[in-house]
Amino acid sequence: MTRFTLNLTFVFVFFCSCFVAQGQIVFYGLTDNPALFNSMNTAGQRNLISESRVVIIPADSQQVCINRPDIGTFDTLTLESSLPGDLQVKIIDNCITIYASADAATSAYDLDFLYTAFSGATLNYTVKVEVTQPIGLPFFDDFAYAGKYPDPARWVDKDVFINNTMAEMPPSIGVATFDGLNSNGTPYGGSFGRADFLTSAYIDLSTVPSSDPIYLSFYLQPKGKTFNHQQRDSIVVEFKNANGQWETAASYKGIDPSNPSTYVPPFSYYSIQVDPRFYYSGFQFRFVNYNYRLGVYSTWHLDYVKLIANQVPTKNQMDIAFTDPPNGMLKTYSAIPYKQLSGFEGAELSDQTKIRLFNHFLEVPEDLSNPRLTIDELTTGTPVLDKELVNSVPQLNPPAGFNAFDNPFDPSDIATKLPSIPSGKLPLVFRTQYHFDQDQEVAYLEANNTAMTETEVGYVLAYDDGSAELNIAAEANNSVKSQIAVKYHLNVGDTLKAVQIHFPRLYDDVSHQLFNLKVWIGSLKEEPDYYYQLQRPIYTDAIYDTLQGFTTYPLVNDLTKEPTPLYIPPGDFYIGWQQFSVSTTGQYIPVGFDRNYEGGEALTYYKSTGDWKPLSELSTSPLLKGIPMIRAKFQDAWLTSKTHANPTKELTVYPNPVQSTLFIKDNEETARLLTYQIFDYAGKLVSSGKYKDNISVAGLLPGVYVLVVKGINALKVSRTKFVKF
Repeated sequence: MTRFTLNLTFVFVFFCSCFVAQGQIVFYGLTDNPALFNSMNTAGQRNLISESRVVIIPADSQQVCINRPDIGTFDTLTLESSLPGDLQVKIIDNCITIYASADAATSAYDLDFLYTAFSGATLNYTVKVEVTQPIGLPFFDDFAYAGKYPDPARWVDKDVFINNTMAEMPPSIGVATFDGLNSNGTPYGGSFGRADFLTSAYIDLSTVPSSDPIYLSFYLQPKGKTFNHQQRDSIVVEFKNANGQWETAASYKGIDPSNPSTYVPPFSYYSIQVDPRFYYSGFQFRFVNYNYRLGVYSTWHLDYVKLIANQVPTKNQMDIAFTDPPNGMLKTYSAIPYKQLSGFEGAELSDQTKIRLFNHFLEVPEDLSNPRLTIDELTTGTPVLDKELVNSVPQLNPPAGFNAFDNPFDPSDIATKLPSIPSGKLPLVFRTQYHFDQDQEVAYLEANNTAMTETEVGYVLAYDDGSAELNIAAEANNSVKSQIAVKYHLNVGDTLKAVQIHFPRLYDDVSHQLFNLKVWIGSLKEEPDYYYQLQRPIYTDAIYDTLQGFTTYPLVNDLTKEPTPLYIPPGDFYIGWQQFSVSTTGQYIPVGFDRNYEGGEALTYYKSTGDWKPLSELSTSPLLKGIPMIRAKFQDAWLTSKTHANPTKELTVYPNPVQSTLFIKDNEETARLLTYQIFDYAGKLVSSGKYKDNISVAGLLPGVYVLVVKGINALKVSRTKFVKF
């Protein structure tokens, strides 16, 4: 029996209380968010919710209730800031009602409150009040914009997740995804009930004659590329009447259980006619999903929301829209170290752009106008490519709607530009953007004419796009500890400094479970070249505000916890993990699984008993197509003596421990020009410069540090550990 499981996740993560030995775990976002450690050598709990946004119109009121059981049993809530003349505030227990006067001016205010528990613990809480005027028709949003939250000009809350990776064949690039997690990545908790809300801005319908029909139309899809959806996992549309009460306008059930688990429903188009009794100034509509509120189960994807008068709903939207971002600049990876790309552009750069479009002109063929591919490096502001792709764009024909084709281009156009881009500002970020014009299009549909992808060139080697649709987990019992590994390739030798892993949240908290981290050079032999035993998964949202964060494990000595980076020669290497803990619930440590990466199942290997095998040999199930979200982080600062031709030498410093000034004991290197770097035990560079007579460490916090000294040609490297008190 193969000991291998594949489950779901979409990753807004659960809140956990985690205590971590400093130097063992470092927390990063997708682009190296700094580690957050406090002076007690434990991972501090971040303040999950410390503010609310309240949008209000004149002569109206809104209520905010603060529920923070982690602070303690509620005692009192008081207003700490002065109140503007346009607003009134009424506090009852832990709830705040905010009133705007009838003549309130359009403005924004920050109201500060003090939440106090019976224990005396306090929380400073800010309510950001925006006094606005109702907007007019038409209302439209297809979520074709950057960012993870809905546009605040069109929506008043931010529970849903705006993304372009979770849905399956959407009608337009970008969707709003509903699940069981709030905007901070925390499960709502409790039993089955309401979870995410998406509430429109206030809309003025008072000028529309009652004889003129108004329709709300939209596309909906349950599940998409995620997993686990039940029929009772519904989504409801509600309208707010003139008395401020919400009424159900329509509801939609989840997936019928008679369908197989691999079934993914297409997007369905819906329309609802608005009753004339809702024709008033200040009308709102909203979407809300119902589920068990435990995490990223029971997802719904919403797209192409339109509220308009005197227009009969139809799928013929007179629009052409991108549905997916283009592939990035690289052929194989989503991120690559600079030294692995420089000089190997021919092998690493892609030679085509994948284009996915939806033609909403369902009655007549339609052509694109002026389609352009551009690539720009954002860190240095360097334009790399600007090319019109006229001859390779086919005519978009009805009635299928979806159109998929590839546009080839010459990668040498990019390769010749790379040497002129300064490499001293790593990481470099290359934005690949595809755009076209459309003559017949109305203004509010233009956003979906542009699609883009960013590729990082710096120190990280990665396949995934930063978004987990599912998760993959290895099982374990008392006799077998299963393993999973991902294959990578280096063009030139480099030093592996750390491994980054994305841990999604499922219904069980697995932060108490253990796994073994392993790295193999060349092949998946019995004994790994690096082995870090009994590690715990850490949920990154417990440390900082993130939706799709990575936990970074620096390569350190298993006993001393000193940094122990691993030199990897040119060729293949593998990074993987072995499940160690045996679970009584059947829930094992999940690792994010990117279903948008094509061919990842041939690069991912598993082993329970017997030999290693790629996932492509395990099953032809569509759920196994993709790649685990594990990344390799490289850095040239540390080298290892056993595996590199320019060995690291031990260095002697004094005094050690040191309080303010550190000296290097005389040797052959001190007579030459030296540069130094000081790293804390989390692997963070805290000081650097040229060595003269001494090094000042007075500004460092007490703790253990690593000093790295390089000679004049930067090839001779010495290192040592010292203690600052």
